[in-house]
Amino acid sequence: MLYLIIDGSAIVELSPGRTKELIRGQFVGELSFITLVLAWTNHDLVNFLDQDPVLSHAFDLILSTDVTEKLKRMNLQNTGSGFVY
Repeated sequence: MLYLIIDGSAIVELSPGRTKELIRGQFVGELSFITLVLAWTNHDLVNFLDQDPVLSHAFDLILSTDVTEKLKRMNLQNTGSGFVY
């Protein structure tokens, strides 16, 4: 399932003793705590977005931006160089 935080925040445990706070507008798969979340099955989400092309494009942009930022942070943590390839 895919979750989108629409209000509040979530604390995600990355590893024992290591957490990350996620905020409104971010997506997450598994959560430790969240105040409000929308959840869809893949089938329901695709059907819903197919009904509204503008909303579908906005959703794609938000998801792409979120994934891109997560990949950049992962790359910086793994390389320690500050360069993103």
